[in-house]
Amino acid sequence: MINSNHHIANEDFKGLLDIRKVNEVEAFLSKLEIDPSFKEPSGKAYKWRPVGDSLSNRANIDTASNSISPIIERLTNAFDALIELKSKTQQMTTVLPESPRQAIKVWFNVPEGDTAKLGASLYKNKKHDDREKMSSGCKLEFYESDIKQSPTIFIKDFGIGQHPSQFSSTLLKLGDSNKISSPHLHGTYGHGGSSSFRFCEYTVIVSRRHKDALDGLPDLVGWTIVRKFNDFEIWSEKERRVVSIKQPPVYEYLVYSDGAVPSIVFPEFEFGTQITHIQYEAKNWYNLSIGNGYKYLRNYLFDPVLPYRLEDKRTNDFNRNMFGARSSLLESEDVAYENEVNEVFSDGGNLKIRYFILYRADSPSDRPLKNYLDRENSRNTIIITLNGQRHGAFEKSLIGKELRLPNLSECLLVQIDID
Repeated sequence: MINSNHHIANEDFKGLLDIRKVNEVEAFLSKLEIDPSFKEPSGKAYKWRPVGDSLSNRANIDTASNSISPIIERLTNAFDALIELKSKTQQMTTVLPESPRQAIKVWFNVPEGDTAKLGASLYKNKKHDDREKMSSGCKLEFYESDIKQSPTIFIKDFGIGQHPSQFSSTLLKLGDSNKISSPHLHGTYGHGGSSSFRFCEYTVIVSRRHKDALDGLPDLVGWTIVRKFNDFEIWSEKERRVVSIKQPPVYEYLVYSDGAVPSIVFPEFEFGTQITHIQYEAKNWYNLSIGNGYKYLRNYLFDPVLPYRLEDKRTNDFNRNMFGARSSLLESEDVAYENEVNEVFSDGGNLKIRYFILYRADSPSDRPLKNYLDRENSRNTIIITLNGQRHGAFEKSLIGKELRLPNLSECLLVQIDID
């Protein structure tokens, strides 16, 4: 059981919620009695526990080839939390929706489950308040961290949340998915946002389960801090001795001495999950307003199931309701022609291909295609999406060289929807 004497004070918890820099994390940790990882625990109030209870968790966490993909995974996890909350609080049928698109059609009243089309319509009709309300369920914010190219990246959703007793099997789970029997959610393939740990010094995770989904559990706010442990020796709970690590780091999270996730009674924290990536490596996309950050995010969540709110707290002069690149294309004067085709296969599968010709007759030398790619000089103009999230791409040489249509390749953007 959790020893109530280990609970931090409310003021300290408020400070934890506002942490944005490495020195602030370390100052917070210095106030706690924590057993070091490199020797046998002595019974202090806190200790470090390996993520996934594996000393070789680096193999599972250091999988992402770029630093933006884990942030996109965090956002889709946030969408799932919002959808899952609806599944608990809406009028339920005996059959769950068969996909995230079907879920937002049924539970969020989005026509056809097409958020991009709805977002474009609201924009054209100048219903900005409605767009902002739709985006309010999930926030992505950038903060100063003292390193320009490594901002602190903050994600907060107001979804179902997790109870502290469930952290190890949800927010800190590695490998196989806990959503495999939930087709109405994104995360059925076992590759979650935990790969974000690779790209930051610390990650602060706070979550509170919604009152309608507690199932008899106490209403507690769970919290923990994930860190990289770079030493070559570490205490093994399994072997009950200090063991050698050939290839650090080991990713660890803070727990009570009995292994449970820390918690606090704190009604002021709204239901949902808040994850703060301290000093996150974003070399190519740290700048949102004049750099590639906005383009990367809009392209990698090309056609999201739900929108989110993007704000740059470093300058306070950049904010967007993010409905994805497809939504922008649907309301853009850059598009001279667009179409959609469906290919139905013998097994019942359906491949949907949308394509856009980006051309301005009043400025034929311009190339507006560049504005909708992940970066201005990107060759990836054929985007493959699953539930609106980019999972791959083909280069424009497929059009220019293999089909011998070089002029078309400079103004054609394709979405291959494999939902």
